[in-house]
Amino acid sequence: MLKKLSRAVADVVTPDPLESLHSKLSAARTVLTGAEASFDAAAVTAELSDDPAAADARDVAGRDAAKARGRVRQLEGALRAAEADAARRAKDAAAADVARRWGELDRHAAARLRAARDYEAAIAAAAEALARVEDATAAIYAAVPVADTDGALLRQGIIASVARLTAHKAGMSWAQGAWPWGADTIETLVPRIEAGNARLFAQRPK
Repeated sequence: MLKKLSRAVADVVTPDPLESLHSKLSAARTVLTGAEASFDAAAVTAELSDDPAAADARDVAGRDAAKARGRVRQLEGALRAAEADAARRAKDAAAADVARRWGELDRHAAARLRAARDYEAAIAAAAEALARVEDATAAIYAAVPVADTDGALLRQGIIASVARLTAHKAGMSWAQGAWPWGADTIETLVPRIEAGNARLFAQRPK
């Protein structure tokens, strides 16, 4: 926070060099315009007068105008150099930003590929585990010695349906299917199977 505040204060206190040079050059050109006008007036007066003081005034005005022209040339040269330097720095900054973005792209691309591999491995493992759930369900259906199997998750397609809702509750919104009541209301595969097993075994003879 303190560093950010310091930078903000520096931005306010430190003038922009180009802006400062533009301001100085504008002021110098105003001075030059006035000096040249004074020289022209003094030159006319000197031409129309035999007074040595008029010639002296013309010479002083000429020196002032020459000095003002030199100042303008100096500032114009400084401004050109500053603009070239600013352009160079802007080009370097743009190149550095491009390099930084490519570096970020490298990192993000590698991270995405790792995540995709993890996802495919997890999906393969989930598919294998779900197949085992389906196989065990089919075996239970074939072996169950009671007629009341309601709630035991033995109906055709019920395991896949509950598995899809389980994936939705885990954050896979695309797996929602026909469930408009919100993910927090979903009872996932494990508690559903636990409850189904309990319903079956509640019918076992004592």
